Amino acid sequence: MSLAEFLWKDTDMKSLVNILSVLMVTGLLCISCGKSKEEAVPAEESETDSTNNQQEQAMLIQPMVGVGKVHLAMTIDEVKQILGEPEQDEANPDAFVYKDMGLSVVCPDKKTVRFIIITGGNYQTAEGIGIGSTRKDVLATYGEPDKKAKGNRQYYQKMQIIFTITGERVVAIMLFEPVLR
Repeated sequence: MSLAEFLWKDTDMKSLVNILSVLMVTGLLCISCGKSKEEAVPAEESETDSTNNQQEQAMLIQPMVGVGKVHLAMTIDEVKQILGEPEQDEANPDAFVYKDMGLSVVCPDKKTVRFIIITGGNYQTAEGIGIGSTRKDVLATYGEPDKKAKGNRQYYQKMQIIFTITGERVVAIMLFEPVLR
């Protein structure tokens, strides 16, 4: 069974938890404060603001697209050019892990990114949902999921995103390419 088929199978939750446990890096959700647009910013600070904006873009989760500069359907070689060499997950050879970044990409064919899994870091959607957000925040932002699996995975098929929620908090976010049937 391929990883893609496995991830869609609801009956094997124990195995999914094991895979996510292998990939998971604990992270805290950090919320940064920004200056309002009305505030005057000296020229020196505008460079800092530009750097902050670039950092925020690098941490942006974009459903149906990717995370920062890493996109679905990208080759693993392109990912390596952006993020450097990953750790290879011996338990899951399809996964390329960037443990310090709280990010993994999954390439079932060893070439093309089909899944991006976020388990740590300060990654957030444009709406502010990230690791550590509450189930209530996810529901308020995106509405009821298209599908729930054993109560802890919230599938939003049209947005190609899955939130894994444990203890009422988001512990993993997965972006995926649509499964062709």
